[in-house]
Amino acid sequence: MGYYGLGPGMKVPDQLTPMEKSLRDLPVEIHQQVLDVLETLIKNIAQKPAEEKFRKIKLENKKISQCVTSFKGAIDFLFICGFEFTDDENSLVLPMTIKLNFPDHVNKIIDAKDFYRKENEKLRVAKGLSRVAPAGEPKPEDPRTPEEIAEATAKNLEYVKAVRKITA
Repeated sequence: MGYYGLGPGMKVPDQLTPMEKSLRDLPVEIHQQVLDVLETLIKNIAQKPAEEKFRKIKLENKKISQCVTSFKGAIDFLFICGFEFTDDENSLVLPMTIKLNFPDHVNKIIDAKDFYRKENEKLRVAKGLSRVAPAGEPKPEDPRTPEEIAEATAKNLEYVKAVRKITA
């Protein structure tokens, strides 16, 4: 018998934190763009915590709307990081009292990128393709139409407002 009564080679998977769960709740097809935007947002705050412009995310910005606001997992990640919704400007703001850092926040996004890379490799192998995409293969585009993105954004803005009311 092994350690704690487990047989040799039996591993119990680590439990995911709510932050990790929210980052893994993204669609496989578009995860790269979403995680790239989130990484840029969080890196900027971690590197320059005193700059007010990095601590505010306008939810109706085109890129933010397409890559963040239209995905519940991305919004949940930002709430877990400490962002708060402001009705007057329709934006998320990170209070100055909250500090974001690389080990606790940026590394979680990098881990999520690794998770999705492995998932993509599994999908490629299942299709009979090579494990790694050939160099120069374009990144997958967002399969959603602009109308679908706008609909998802509107739905998630309602979710954001509902979460704000619950926490207020």
